[in-house]
Amino acid sequence: MDGGLQQQGTESSGTGFVEESLNQSIAGMIRDLAVEVRGSFEIWNSNQKEIRDLCEVLTQKLDDLAERTADLEVEVRVLRRATEENREAIQDLETGEERVQLKLESMENNLRRNRLRFLKVPEGLEGGDLKRLVIRLIKQGVQVDDTEEDKAKDIQRVHRDPFRKNPNRDKPRKILVCFHMYAIKERILASASKKKPLTVEDTSFDIRSDLSSVTLNKQWELGKRIEVRKVLWLRPN
Repeated sequence: MDGGLQQQGTESSGTGFVEESLNQSIAGMIRDLAVEVRGSFEIWNSNQKEIRDLCEVLTQKLDDLAERTADLEVEVRVLRRATEENREAIQDLETGEERVQLKLESMENNLRRNRLRFLKVPEGLEGGDLKRLVIRLIKQGVQVDDTEEDKAKDIQRVHRDPFRKNPNRDKPRKILVCFHMYAIKERILASASKKKPLTVEDTSFDIRSDLSSVTLNKQWELGKRIEVRKVLWLRPN
């Protein structure tokens, strides 16, 4: 009987040891888990703080960006207004420049108002006396009834233009004739326009008003447009 009690005590002692070991193991696992959970929680808290800090930084940057965008919009409006003002100023300048160009063109033509151009007159035909040649062209070609003495008095100056002949050009230089009076110049021009072609001793020539290069270019462009319109008008459908 004592042996049985001893065996039972031994078994009870073994079971208690196992239970104690198991409890210690579970307690250790719980402690480890608690440490792990606590660490994870601390990490999570740290991450949450970093996220909050990052959100605050991003929010501040967005606020700064919105403020900068508003400033840029104001600057853009100012630039647009300045651009529009500059455009208007440029248009005013262009209009003013056009007016100045027209005024200069008018002034230049006014300075030339007493002058005529004699075109296609062969070089050397004057024989050293260009003024006498012009008088002969007016008397015989245009047939203005004045004495040579009167015509000589009417002419203020006469010269070839340009003064020096280009040896590489066969086309004769024009003769510029300046008269003392505008009325005399106009009378000769009107007579020349009624009698065409103008010829003197088998020499054909032409007489035109001496206008500025700008006006001559405008007349040339206008003439080209008129020719194109004539071609289009006469072209069969």
